[in-house]
Amino acid sequence: MDAPVKRQMQKPHIFCDFINGVLFEGRQRLKPRMLTRLPEGMALELPGRKGNVLRLERVRDVIFEAAFSQREKMIFRVILGTENQSFVDYGMVIREMGYEAGGYGEQLRARRLKNRQEKALKPGDEFLSGIKKGERLVPIVNFVFYYGENIWDGSTRLFDLLDIPGTEAWIYNYISDYRMNLVHAGNVVPGHFRTGLKQVFELLPYSGRGKEMERYVEQNSAEFSNVSEETFELLATFFEDRELDLAEKKEQFRNKEGGGYNMCTAFRQIREEGISQGIKLGKDQGIKLGQDQGIKIGEERVNLLIQRLIKDCRMEEIERAVSDRAYQQELFTKYGI
Repeated sequence: MDAPVKRQMQKPHIFCDFINGVLFEGRQRLKPRMLTRLPEGMALELPGRKGNVLRLERVRDVIFEAAFSQREKMIFRVILGTENQSFVDYGMVIREMGYEAGGYGEQLRARRLKNRQEKALKPGDEFLSGIKKGERLVPIVNFVFYYGENIWDGSTRLFDLLDIPGTEAWIYNYISDYRMNLVHAGNVVPGHFRTGLKQVFELLPYSGRGKEMERYVEQNSAEFSNVSEETFELLATFFEDRELDLAEKKEQFRNKEGGGYNMCTAFRQIREEGISQGIKLGKDQGIKLGQDQGIKIGEERVNLLIQRLIKDCRMEEIERAVSDRAYQQELFTKYGI
């Protein structure tokens, strides 16, 4: 499901709604025209064993550069990114640290190249550093958007992952912590979002609990009985079972009047089809189990028959007893097997 979610979050107006809802309590500070899409691929350079540089390639889910302005004058730029998580990654803090370090590293390499090409560096420290004294980089703000069924119980700080005894707290004075920006249904206000993300965050607490989700949708039918096509597709992306192909069946749920889509009907169908699939799966497994048990019992009867024939010194009849089903059944009856 991560790929469809990524495609939704890469839409500028959806991304802006996410940032405005998370950072600005729904105030429309960030607008699509302020965004510039950045490449998701990035390289992280680390020192190798023999003094060489180890270059690691990383791919971000969603990343934009935003230019904030006031009265048509640019105030500052910031790089905003999200990683979309459907499961709890207990090493996510380290991943996010790597993304940020890589992002700043990419900026530094670009500045060094530009400065050398333009011969903008003074001799000495600037020339050796590759950047000018006082030169500033664009800040990077990353978010982990978690939409899994389980409560996030992983770390959100580097310190939580470090094995430091309580008696050795002095070490905290000499290392830097890293705090991961985790976003999930439990720490946002759905009303702060203006797109279908509002309905997504309302329903995420019921993810994996189809009956409770259906009940919530029914209780709020005024909101869910006539949603826009975009909201329908967002909800289908986050909540549908892949085998049900809810998005491909969306025309079944279009209202005859109003042109919107009825999510009450859609979620009811998801649950009903899920129950039907569960019943079918149970039957199929039951049949297979019965077949397996039947084979096992049959093998035990034949083995017992062979033992009786050997005991009665009728070895010459064993081959016929195994290959001739009618004769085999006759012997079963005779020996009471």
